[in-house]
Amino acid sequence: NLVLLVQSGNTVGAWLEFNIQSIGPSIKKRSLTDITGLTFEEWTEREGLFAEEGENGDLASLGHFELLDAFFQAIQDGNHTRARACLNPNALLTALTVNRQMHQLYNPDFGGENALSESIVEAKPTSYKVMDYDTGLEIKDIGDRTTLNIVVDLYMKSLNPVFNTQDGRETRFAVLTKHANGWKIGGFGTGP
Repeated sequence: NLVLLVQSGNTVGAWLEFNIQSIGPSIKKRSLTDITGLTFEEWTEREGLFAEEGENGDLASLGHFELLDAFFQAIQDGNHTRARACLNPNALLTALTVNRQMHQLYNPDFGGENALSESIVEAKPTSYKVMDYDTGLEIKDIGDRTTLNIVVDLYMKSLNPVFNTQDGRETRFAVLTKHANGWKIGGFGTGP
């Protein structure tokens, strides 16, 4: 269960198949965190990866609720590139590596139902609340927090009809993280 990444006859990367989510680039089972001392998000931040968003650079100046609005508007407009620009590096990595087919290094369709930006067909938010994960109480002033848990009430349709309610009204839980290039969505699920 070893993946070798070969370019021009040279092995340029190797990792154990079961360790793909952690991007463990070592046959000796050392993960990225073992090698760099940083999580994937910390490493991408340090390296400046995903910092340049091109035509979506305006997202960096948005507040947390505004970013969610921009994400849902991009979905409504069918603009998957802009919707992906709202996701944090870990959410992008997950979309590329989760439930991929055998003998593939990544999901060539960017994960389809696995990607937050691809799996939602329609979404219209009706309200947002920042919640304290531990107490379940609403937070009015986020202060200098770098991670937010936001309860989102919305009308939504997704590719996976199992999760759709009959009238489309849903409550979802978004996790936002603050990066050098603004707030980004790290998760969007059915529970806190």
